[in-house]
Amino acid sequence: MKNKFLGLGMIMAFALILVVGCSSSSEESSDDKSNDSVQTKEDVKSDMLDFYLSLANTINANDGALNTYELSEEPDKLTDEDRDAASESAKATGKALGELEVPEGLSDYKNNLNVAIEAIQTSYSKKAEILDGNSSETMDEANESFNLGSKMINDIFGELDLSNPNLNAEVNS
Repeated sequence: MKNKFLGLGMIMAFALILVVGCSSSSEESSDDKSNDSVQTKEDVKSDMLDFYLSLANTINANDGALNTYELSEEPDKLTDEDRDAASESAKATGKALGELEVPEGLSDYKNNLNVAIEAIQTSYSKKAEILDGNSSETMDEANESFNLGSKMINDIFGELDLSNPNLNAEVNS
């Protein structure tokens, strides 16, 4: 009889070990999944920051002459050559923005980011037309498209719990 109780006790202990072990294993699996979700969100944040930096760098690499023209403290002293250089700068910026691609890690935001890029690109196209004398719009009206695109990017930053950047300050200084 002692052997039966000992055997039954060992079986119960083994069963208890299996139950506890399986429970612990499923909890670890659950923790791994939540860590994957957190990691994925962190990856998206990182991709968004990298994309934003790429966007700002793309603009800054091309709009130097346009910034010089627009931020001139003595606009009366600007020449036709300055205006032509600013126009070419605006065209180059628009073209470079058209070549900017949204990374795969931002697939949930791809449509909104593409619309934001197009709005910013439109701003530079309008500025080139204004500088070439082919538009009656003002630079302030052209800047409205830029501001719309910038706002759309800020909205995505907000969704990702990131601090809003100031694209205008980063590219127009």
